[in-house]
Amino acid sequence: MRVPQVAYRALLGAVMLLAPGVATAQTGTIRVVVGTSPGGAIDPYARMIADKMQKFLGQPVIIENKPGASGSLAAQSIADQPADGNILWLGT
Repeated sequence: MRVPQVAYRALLGAVMLLAPGVATAQTGTIRVVVGTSPGGAIDPYARMIADKMQKFLGQPVIIENKPGASGSLAAQSIADQPADGNILWLGT
């Protein structure tokens, strides 16, 4: 699947703006929760961004897919977590 370069660069830019805050707020594995199934609409973007974040931060970044309820399940799983900088949400 070919991702449009404009969309990819916009998302990557947004993540890199947030990355210094994430890096200073936590240590260990960073989880990116995606509200679609693997291979879904947002998943390819999330995987490319996670790869860049991992190289930029020098910490492991994993993708956790939580499909269902138009992304509400993923959003709710984030809301229930402590605000420690270890988890990010990527949705539409």
